[in-house]
Amino acid sequence: IYTPFVCTLYHLKKKTTIFSYNLKKKPQYCILLFEKKVDSMNELETLRKQIEEIDKKIALLFNERMKVVEKIKKYKKDNKLPTLDKEREEYLLNVNLSNIDKEYQELYQELEKKLLDLSKEYQNKQ
Repeated sequence: IYTPFVCTLYHLKKKTTIFSYNLKKKPQYCILLFEKKVDSMNELETLRKQIEEIDKKIALLFNERMKVVEKIKKYKKDNKLPTLDKEREEYLLNVNLSNIDKEYQELYQELEKKLLDLSKEYQNKQ
């Protein structure tokens, strides 16, 4: 079966084919030409990949955090301690603010509150 390889040069702005040529065998080299604006789409994909990597780290840290919460749950149960510790929560809501840019601090506190709520919810499960 003969399957030609096609070499195509495509104008991204005009969305038209500029040049197309059928090759009888697979080329040894491939040259890609990009217009400057294509980089913005590549940049977006690169940024999205960065978010995926960060989210993966967050997921791993969340898993690690919940394993510690499991141990705290057991300790509190064994020692008949209440789930809620308001002083500890206040401390946790503020202890890492210095690591957060000022413009994100309120968002970070919302995230921390959600983590605390999830932890308490888990600790209260049977």
